[in-house]
Amino acid sequence: MKSTLRVAQIGAGGFGYRHIACLNSSQGRRFFNYRAAADPAFASNASLREAFERDGHRYYKDFEVMLDQERDLDAVTIAAPIHLHEPIIRKCLRRGLFIFLEKPPVPLLEQLHQLQTLPGQERVAVGFQWIASHPVQLAKRWIREQRLGEIKSLKALAAWPRRDDYYLRNNWAGSMEHNGTPVLDGPATNALAHLIHNMMYLGEFATDGFTSPRHSEGEFYRVRPTIDSYDLVCLRGELLSGPLYHAALSHACRQDIPFSILVSGTHGWLRIANDGCLLESSWGERHEYPNEIDEVYDFAFEDFALFCRGRRSRPFSTLADTAGYLMATSGALHASEGIRPVDAAWIQPYEEDGMTGYTLRGHTDFLTEASRTAKLFSELDLPWAIDRKISPRVSSLSR
Repeated sequence: MKSTLRVAQIGAGGFGYRHIACLNSSQGRRFFNYRAAADPAFASNASLREAFERDGHRYYKDFEVMLDQERDLDAVTIAAPIHLHEPIIRKCLRRGLFIFLEKPPVPLLEQLHQLQTLPGQERVAVGFQWIASHPVQLAKRWIREQRLGEIKSLKALAAWPRRDDYYLRNNWAGSMEHNGTPVLDGPATNALAHLIHNMMYLGEFATDGFTSPRHSEGEFYRVRPTIDSYDLVCLRGELLSGPLYHAALSHACRQDIPFSILVSGTHGWLRIANDGCLLESSWGERHEYPNEIDEVYDFAFEDFALFCRGRRSRPFSTLADTAGYLMATSGALHASEGIRPVDAAWIQPYEEDGMTGYTLRGHTDFLTEASRTAKLFSELDLPWAIDRKISPRVSSLSR
């Protein structure tokens, strides 16, 4: 590579720390000349300002001012709040910049369709980082080689606890919208969104690309009483490529269930487990990746740099690639007819490290059983679930 990419960051607080770490790492400095960052937090956060001054980076409170001042940038990374993604992308594309966009790309499918009409939208790489990981890439190769035969189903399972500190970290966490703009913050549409996206990738076995759902249904529940979004969800559907998919995901838990994706076919199965640190198969091939959680973002940023320099024809995930993820989640939410609050009689608050969390009795058992059987929670006859006498709708989807 002849020179490093001149890059700036939009959104330095919150999850922006991960972008900062990647850009400042020894690996990152091979590819990037990290110029500056913009975040309103610089106005009030002295320690954040001091950290950037110490590292020799400029900082701005307003990203548009930064773009005006840093006129020679090649690229930006965006780790801003979800509801701000769309307007920021529009303004950065007008500047001719390459963009590394933190997942999820946007909350709504219609927003994605609008972005896809913009000149230069092909310069956006969406940071669904696990697509770039060793286990997902090897699993995709096995599927393409037909080691599993015809793919029949994909199942995702995860429970990542979220207590007070998560929901108090900003003014939009756990919200469906913020100041009238959609956010949809919840496990399937933020922290664990990559599992849905990965199923769209692994469920496409005829090409190296992604598939989309033919139809989708789901149930969304609110366990934590202080939010207006959801923290427990199960969704399922059929992919255009043929397989069925199912996801059971939760933040309303005390016990962590590391994320896993099980892909089953006519000749065998594979499973990505332990939060992406293990790939195992029915034919006995097994690979462990003990450092994958720490390294996977470096892979994604390296891929982005190679894409910007023309050494890769496309990033691992384009805007168009995320359509299946958004169709699955938005279709399931539409079919659910809304978020159902769980009656307080079934909720168990708990305290940990001075923070309050909320869970349900038998949480780990019913979540794993839903995944094993590919059922919705109501089909397990759980007392707090929706009344199955009122049949949930299924959203039929098309490109």
